[in-house]
Amino acid sequence: MRLQLSSRLTVLFAILAWTIPANQVLADNQHYPSHENVIDVTAAPYLLKPDGVTDVTDGLQRALDDHVGRSHVLYFPKGVYLVSRTLNWQKKVGQRDNWGFTMLRGEDRDETILRLKPGTFADPNVSGAIMWCGGFGSADWFHNHTENLSFDVGDNHAEACGLQ
Repeated sequence: MRLQLSSRLTVLFAILAWTIPANQVLADNQHYPSHENVIDVTAAPYLLKPDGVTDVTDGLQRALDDHVGRSHVLYFPKGVYLVSRTLNWQKKVGQRDNWGFTMLRGEDRDETILRLKPGTFADPNVSGAIMWCGGFGSADWFHNHTENLSFDVGDNHAEACGLQ
């Protein structure tokens, strides 16, 4: 009897997975309970304004410095977060090492956007990124995740990328 029940459940889950389009699953809004390890970047102390007009670069860099490598979720509610320089995941902040375990999660893939401010990388010969996540010559950056978050480099940044 166990084998039959197990087989039926396997078939049921396969049918459900097949009938729900992947883009619908990924685009669902993600909400997180209030918890000390979930950091809403629009709440205190960062108070980022995702209106597409306000430059949030300094506040977002502070949030990254405070939470990269600490098993925290940086949660981005819907909106457009305007960035005017590359945000860096620092290898070390003060005396604390910032190795892996960094999670950036947007509320909605299509409506949670980190957008590069026009003119940020004006020189077409110089590349840049909205966010730079390492590259320190080792593979110690484990368990980092970015999901449900879009990066928009705009039209006038030929050599720019969203996430490096």
